[in-house]
Amino acid sequence: MSIEFYIASLPVFLIGLYIYKKDTEKEPLKLLAKLLGCGAAAAVCTLIFSLILSGFIPFLKVTDINTLSVFERIIYIFVGIAFIEEGFKYLFLYKYGYNNKEFDSSFDMIVYATFVSLGFALFENLLYVYEGGVGLGIFRAITSIPLHATCGIFMGAFLSVAKHFEINKLPGAFKNKFLALLTPVLIHGIYDYLVMQESTKAVIAFIVFIICADIITIKLVNQKSREDKKFI
Repeated sequence: MSIEFYIASLPVFLIGLYIYKKDTEKEPLKLLAKLLGCGAAAAVCTLIFSLILSGFIPFLKVTDINTLSVFERIIYIFVGIAFIEEGFKYLFLYKYGYNNKEFDSSFDMIVYATFVSLGFALFENLLYVYEGGVGLGIFRAITSIPLHATCGIFMGAFLSVAKHFEINKLPGAFKNKFLALLTPVLIHGIYDYLVMQESTKAVIAFIVFIICADIITIKLVNQKSREDKKFI
């Protein structure tokens, strides 16, 4: 296997292993492999849907977003990229994770969502690295792949709360399901918006954003891991 493959896949493996070890009651490896595959399937669906959508909204296929107005740029990033990507992740996660019989404790959904996100990130990263080279692979290893994991972890955290409310017949399940999609879309959108800017201020803001996102995510994982408990 080429160095590009190892650069593209190593951060996915390391993050997946970290989350797996944080789970107090390990999930079946077969299920986790399936969820990785779901993430890759979500990436394929994203490519196809984005191609179709760009036929109806021409500015979604531009190569330089600086040619777009502020409104078009926001739509391009937060809807044309973030919402579509996180939306397909959410659909696959909900179908194959949320209703899975193995989902019986609070930390499980964080594991499931992370693995779906990592499957998406691996597929996407392989495309980028083989086209853009080792340098791009290293950059994505420390930025975009952890970002995908962050989005998955927040998605899983909110869906876990939603499951708790559903089981105990409490209000708030729908709100948390909505936040499970909205929060990753906003995180993903901010990341893409900053990385696509060319100013010095944007670069500084991007670095600060990545550091803060990583710190908050690690704290969230540690907290949810400590609080892990059975639903019933």
